[in-house]
Amino acid sequence: MVERVMNDLVSLFVEEKIIESRVHAYATQGKTARYIRQKLIEKKYDSVMVDAALVLESDILTNPETFRPQLERLIDRGVQK
Repeated sequence: MVERVMNDLVSLFVEEKIIESRVHAYATQGKTARYIRQKLIEKKYDSVMVDAALVLESDILTNPETFRPQLERLIDRGVQK
C-alpha cells in the first residue's frame, strides 16, 4: 500500500516537472498562455497542473519582449509576400 502511494506521488512529481518544462519551452518560444494551455490539455495533461505551471511562468508570458521575435517574423513574412 505504501509503495503504491509512493509510486503515485513520484509519477505526479514527474508529470509536474514535465509540464513545467513544456510550459517554459513554449513560453520562451513566444507562445501565449492560451496556446500553451490548449496544447497541453490536448495532450491529456492535468489542467490544474498546467494552470499552476502557467502561473510560475507569468513573468515571461506577460512580458511584451517575449513576443517580439515572433511578431517580427510575421511582419517580415508579410513584407516579403
